Amino acid sequence: MTIQKLKKSNEFRHVFSTGNRKIGRYVILYMLPLKQDNNRVGIVTKKNIGNAVQRNKVKRILREIWRTRCNQLISGYDIIILARKKIVQARYNEIEAELVKLIQS
Repeated sequence: MTIQKLKKSNEFRHVFSTGNRKIGRYVILYMLPLKQDNNRVGIVTKKNIGNAVQRNKVKRILREIWRTRCNQLISGYDIIILARKKIVQARYNEIEAELVKLIQS
């Protein structure tokens, strides 16, 4: 199963400006309802997370969580997952639990 992604900067801007924001300990979610049955996701890691190795590791973790859990989550949204600095010290299961909780609430 391939992950449908947000790719264009105007798509990101639209979700950032008009989407609902949910703040967690490790991530901030921006969610914008669509008129489609599928979800599109964009993952953002800023430079304050750490060096490129740490940022890429965080992105891989978030993509894997999304890949394994997206069928169990709500559908019909554009979602941006913005990683926070504390995510570097977090364990996989902590990040997964928080992300699922934020999406389902």
